[in-house]
Amino acid sequence: MADIVESFDETVAHQLMQLFGGQDVRFSDKPKPEMIRLMGEKKATEVCFFLSGQKLYVPHGRVGRRKAEVERLQAQNLTQDQIARALGISTRQVRNLSNAPVKPLPLFPDLPEKP
Repeated sequence: MADIVESFDETVAHQLMQLFGGQDVRFSDKPKPEMIRLMGEKKATEVCFFLSGQKLYVPHGRVGRRKAEVERLQAQNLTQDQIARALGISTRQVRNLSNAPVKPLPLFPDLPEKP
């Protein structure tokens, strides 16, 4: 994904995550209709040309969202059991997420920070 950010920008990387997050994707030289709808034909074609023939794992980017969801549901005064059922996780995971410190994770750690 870092190559995509370097060659295009973070918006393209986020769009790929939105479409294909959590999947191994083999890109052809022609974009899929959903890529065209999200990115526009020109950008989707450029991305497919850049990635054609490659198999790429596209991360889902949900690492920090789970903790935020737990906190949001806790603010609504739901119990840990109710939160666990709502999110499809165990009550132990709810407890661990509730007690976990917030760690900001960079989306693309290999890239230098912008000034």
